[in-house]
Amino acid sequence: MSDYPPPPGTWTTGLCGCFSDCKSCCLAFFCPCVAFGQVAETVDKGVTSCGLAGAIYCVLLHAGLCLLHCLYSCSYRRKLRAAYGLPAEPCADGCVHWFCEPCALAQMYRELKNRGADPADGKRRVLVFINLCSGSRLLASVRAFSVIPKHTQPTHRTDSHFTVN
Repeated sequence: MSDYPPPPGTWTTGLCGCFSDCKSCCLAFFCPCVAFGQVAETVDKGVTSCGLAGAIYCVLLHAGLCLLHCLYSCSYRRKLRAAYGLPAEPCADGCVHWFCEPCALAQMYRELKNRGADPADGKRRVLVFINLCSGSRLLASVRAFSVIPKHTQPTHRTDSHFTVN
């Protein structure tokens, strides 16, 4: 992949593109709760924790009604598509998750990774969702997630600027 993020409106890999990233494929097939938790935390920009989302997914997966976990993960596919302007391909989100849940999870995982928000990277993943055209929003978001050192974060606000320790 190039250093630039892919253009919005197109998936970077297909639904059955598991061989382009074996890690995401194995994670989605053998540990779907972990894969989903990481995707959910990344899509929600850190608001939802990986552990909580993964635990909810696991409970729904083992609740006996296999449709429930598909509905839950499908809602995150919709959020991902909205964030990047992606089409509902190869069919509607619900159908993708119902007929091939592991492939759908792996595709979402790869999509985030290919767009610079590797779900396995922790707090750094939120940066991909920030409008890079707005430097002030980028700086505020970076500071909010403590990615930059504490000594450069603003301590208080005056009328026109931030003061830094």
